[in-house]
Order: sequence, then C-alpha cells, then structure tokens
Amino acid sequence: MSRARNIKPGFFKNDILAECSATTRLLFIALWCEADREGRLEYRPKRIKPACLPYDDVDIEDAVAELADRGFLSLYESAGAQYIQIVNWAKHQNPHHKEVGSEIPAPPGHIDTVCAGYIPLSNTIRNRIYARDGRVCKECGATHGLSIDHIVPVSRGGNSTDDNLQVLCLGCNVRKGNKFHASIMDDSCMAKASVKQIASCPTDSLLLIPDSLQEIPPAVPADAPIKPSKPKGASGIELQTWIDSLPADQDAIADDDPIFDYADSIGLPANYIALAWAWFKTSMAGKRKKDWRAHFRNAVRNGWPKYWWPTDDGGWRLSPAGEQAKRAMDAQS
Repeated sequence: MSRARNIKPGFFKNDILAECSATTRLLFIALWCEADREGRLEYRPKRIKPACLPYDDVDIEDAVAELADRGFLSLYESAGAQYIQIVNWAKHQNPHHKEVGSEIPAPPGHIDTVCAGYIPLSNTIRNRIYARDGRVCKECGATHGLSIDHIVPVSRGGNSTDDNLQVLCLGCNVRKGNKFHASIMDDSCMAKASVKQIASCPTDSLLLIPDSLQEIPPAVPADAPIKPSKPKGASGIELQTWIDSLPADQDAIADDDPIFDYADSIGLPANYIALAWAWFKTSMAGKRKKDWRAHFRNAVRNGWPKYWWPTDDGGWRLSPAGEQAKRAMDAQS
C-alpha cells in the first residue's frame, strides 16, 4: 500500500544524487511511498515497476543498483528473499503514529524506530486507558491537560499495550526523565545549546535527503532609512523576568490553565503543549508582554510553532519540525 511521505528542498541539491539519471531520482522518491514505516520493502523489480513508474521506460534493476552504489539504498537477503532498506530513513521521514510496524526483517545491525510487533496508539486504545484510569493523572490526580503516556517510550522499545500505558497530566509527563527534562516547564529556560539543536539541524550533502538550506537574508542598502527603535521598558515585562518573578509554588503554565481545556476540546495531545512551551520561551526571549499566559494561549491556538498537523481521521500528528524538536528534547533527557 502506497503512503504519503516527506520530501525536503535539499533533495534537489544533493550533488551525489545528482549523478543519477532523472528517472532514477524519481524512482527514489517513489520508493519512499512504497516502503513501510521503517523504510523497507521487498526487492521485486516486476512489482516495483508498475507501482512506482508505470508510464516510464526504465530498468528497475539498473536504477536500484545506481542508488545502492551511491549509498542511498541497502540491498540484503533474509530467509531467501531480497529486500531494500532506504538508508537514513528515520532521519527524514516521520510515519503516521497509526502506521503499523514493519513485517520485513531488518538488515544486520539495523535498529528500528519501534519495537517488533508495534501496535499503533489508536483512539480505541486511548479511550480504554482513559476509562481504566478514571480520566485522572496517575501521579498527581489532576483532571486537566491529560494525555496517554507510554511508560517505556516507543523510542526505547515500548509498545502500546495496556500495561505500558497510563494517563498523565502535562506537569507529570514532562517530569519523566525519559521524556522531557523537568526544566522545560518548571525552570527558567532550556540551555542555549539545546535551543540551537532544536532550531536547526546541520545540513550534510552526503545524507539521504539533506535538511533545508538556511536562507540568507537580502543585504540592506547603505542608504536605507533607519527605523526608530521603540524605547525599552515602554510596556510589559520580558518573559524570563516574568518567569523568575513567579512564586515558588506557581507554574508559568498551570495544570488547570484554559489552554488544556482547548487542547482537550480538539484532541491535541498534552505533550504537544510542552513542545510549544519550549519553542515559545526560545522565540519570545527578549520580547515584552503584559500577559504572557494569554500570549502563549494565542501561540498554541494559532499554531505558531508549526509543530503539528491535523490528520484525515480528525487527530493530530507532529510535523517534521515538531518531530525534530521532540528528538532534541528526548536526547537531552
């Protein structure tokens, strides 16, 4: 079954891939749509041809060999069958969370993004766990900003089985050492090195699909008029100053904040709010506002971070930028 996949602008500027013919490059894109959530598919040229390039005169075996020779594909055998593994798949593709796990054996030494027999977290499972746990946080008893949490994260081999799922509020979720560092919501701000890691990922032209190149802003003419700057301190307070001024027993975004009611009303996972808060503190540094909580609610409601997308079934999924931000947070925990 064909699937929708991501393609980045850097794909078209990869000098190694450019050595391949235009048809081979087009086949490479088509193979992503035929691959499973781990970037694997059966190597059966007679089936690949009508699925990927039905109207083109192309030798699939030659094209696949061309891609494999340049390190974009890995060909291997298992139990007498031949398979393709797309190299660096997990770096550039973000399969839908409901996409089933791969049934194709992994090549030697390869580590999958999910465990064997992975079960997608469906709405049926979510509702069952909410009912089982009484729609309250298992840690603190909160009833706002709830989400279903994997006790052992999917990224570390956890599955969506009932014994590995629990209901947590945002505050308890971010305090889990294997998900988000507690400082994301409770302390002042993320380390600058981590902020840079989330904001941009270095581009490597030898990678499968290089990340988008940074745009260089146009030069400002020497005779351009200088816009008068607004006097500092005119109104409002800087975000960090406001956070530091809060009492020790008060969170910047409390568990009963209206933003969680909004998230519940549209089915937005609570951990997306944590990602948005980390983005917000970075993006708003140095700015002044009178009501930072209201400003954050506007950021979430209007999707300013561009970290999530709606799905066809009425749910939500992380965008490539959101996945990148989540990986950066996971890496520092």
